[in-house]
Amino acid sequence: MQRLRRNVSVLLYVAWAVFVNLCNVWLIRPLALDGSVYGVLAVMAIALVWWTSIPPAARRRWVTFTLFALLAGQGLSRLAAKPLITAAAIGLVMVLGLFVLAWWFGRVRPWPLALSAVVLALANAWLPLDQWTFLTHFRVTYHTRVGFDPADLPALPLEVVDTGQGQSLITLANVPETQQEIQREALQATDSPGALGEMLRDFGHRYQFVELAPAAHGFHLVPASPEDLARLDITPFIAPFFPFVRADWILDGDRVLQYMAPAAEVHDLTRMSLTPADLGAAVTGLGNAVQTEETHNWGQVLARLGVTPDAGFTIEDGFLRGTWQGKAVRVPVAGSVIAGQGSFTAPGAHELLVQGVNLLQVVSLDSGRVVSTYHGDPQHPLPNDVVVGPIDNSGRDVVFVNGQPASILGLVDGAWKTLYTAPNDALRFEGAVRCPGDSVPEILTDDPSWLRNSPVRYFSSYTYRNGALVRNWRVFQTNVVNVRTIQFTPQEAPQLVLTLYGSGHIFVLSRHHLPVVPVTSAVLAVVMAAGWVVRIRRKGETIREPETQA
Repeated sequence: MQRLRRNVSVLLYVAWAVFVNLCNVWLIRPLALDGSVYGVLAVMAIALVWWTSIPPAARRRWVTFTLFALLAGQGLSRLAAKPLITAAAIGLVMVLGLFVLAWWFGRVRPWPLALSAVVLALANAWLPLDQWTFLTHFRVTYHTRVGFDPADLPALPLEVVDTGQGQSLITLANVPETQQEIQREALQATDSPGALGEMLRDFGHRYQFVELAPAAHGFHLVPASPEDLARLDITPFIAPFFPFVRADWILDGDRVLQYMAPAAEVHDLTRMSLTPADLGAAVTGLGNAVQTEETHNWGQVLARLGVTPDAGFTIEDGFLRGTWQGKAVRVPVAGSVIAGQGSFTAPGAHELLVQGVNLLQVVSLDSGRVVSTYHGDPQHPLPNDVVVGPIDNSGRDVVFVNGQPASILGLVDGAWKTLYTAPNDALRFEGAVRCPGDSVPEILTDDPSWLRNSPVRYFSSYTYRNGALVRNWRVFQTNVVNVRTIQFTPQEAPQLVLTLYGSGHIFVLSRHHLPVVPVTSAVLAVVMAAGWVVRIRRKGETIREPETQA
C-alpha cells in the first residue's frame, strides 16, 4: 500500500509538470501578451491564489518543483531548434543543473524530478512547447523542420498544386553537403574561369524541391515529382529578392535543386544606383531580363525532366493566356501577376484577379474579357501583397490588401468599395477559410494586441460583421506566414499549412472546436480550490508531511 501511494505521488508530480507548462502556454502567457499591464496583474493574482492554496509545510517543495518544470520545459523547447547532438548535450547539462538545485533547495526527491524531465523531453520531441499554442484551436496533423538559411530566403515558400487526385504541397529544403562533396565538385568546376568561385559561393546554399505526400501514418517529405513541378507556379520561389538576385536550377539525379546568384555584376549595380534619374527604368529593365532568363531556365529544367509547364494561366506580352473548359483563353490585361481566382462580381462566377502597377483587374473566364478594373490612390498605391477569399456567405470573394493600413476591397453593385480598414499599420491578412463547423468563413490574420503598445503580431481569426472584424480566437504564435488551405484528397476536410518567418518549420493544422482554454482554466481552478479545502480542513492542526511524499 505504501509503495502504491509512493507511485501515485510520483505520477502526481509528473502530471503537474506537464499541466503547469500547459497553463503557462495556454493561460499565463496569453494574459501577459494580450492584456498588457492588466494581464500582468491577472497573472500575479493567479500566482498569489495558487501560492496560498498550498499547505505551508508543502509550499517550498511544490513551488520549487513548479519552477523546475517550467524552466526545464521552456529550456528544452528552445533547444529543439538546434542539431540533435548539440541539443542533447546542452539539455542534459541544463536538466542536471536544475535537478541539483531542486533537490538541494526544495528537498524534492530524485524520482519525480528525473521522470518529469524525461516526460518533458519527450513532449518537446513531439512538438516544442513554444508551438503548443496551436493546440488550443488546432490538431497538429504534421510538423517538421527542414534545413533553411534565412540569408537565402526570408521564409519557406509553400505552394499548393492540384494533382488530379487532390492537392499537394511543394516547398524547398536545404541540401546538406559534406566536405568530400565540395572537394569533388571543386575538381569538376572547370567550365569557366569563374566556375570555382560560383561553386564555392553556392555550396551549402542549394535547396531541393520537396513535396509533402501522404504516408501510412501521417505525411512525409519526398522529392517533388516532375508532373507536380510542371504544375507549380515558380513565382513565390524567386520573388523574395527579385530582381537583384536571380534563381537558377540544376538536376542532381532525380532531384531538382535551386540556388541563387546575383542578377548583375557588382559594378553594374553600383553604376545603376549612382544614376537616380534612370534608376526606375534600369530596375525595370533588369527585372524583365531576369524574368525572361528565369522563365527560360525553368522551362529547360522541366524539359530535361520530360514535362512541359502546366501552371494554369500565365501572363505573357500583355495577354492572359491559358485554357478554360477546353477553350483557349487570350485576354489583353494591364497587369503582370495573377493574384488569385474566385467569384468577385457575382456568386458562382469564374474569374481571375490580375494585379498590375497600382491596379486590379477582374477577368471573367466565362466571357473571356476584363469585367472590372480598380485603380489605387496615387498617394497610397496598392502593395504587391494581396490575398483573395470570402468574408461571408454571399458567395462572392473579396480582396484582402496588406497595405499600411491593411484593408478589404469588394465589388458592391458593380463598383469597388472599401469594406474594412485596419485600425493600425501592423495588421496583416493571411487568408480566409471555411473549416468544418464554421457557419461563416474565418478571416486569418497576424495582428497585435489591442491593449499593448507593441507591433508584435499573433495568429488570429476574425469574422466580418457589419463593417467590422470580430475576433473568434487568437493563437499566441508570432511570425506565422505563407498560410495556405489544402485538401490532400477530395474526401478530406480543408487543412491549413503554414510556416514561421525565418525558420524551417512546416505545420499542417486541422481545425477543432474543443474548449481547450476553458477546460484548462477550470482544472486549474479546481486544483486551487482543492488546496484551499485541504487548508481549511487542517486549520488549527499541525501539518505533518506524509512520509510517502517526495
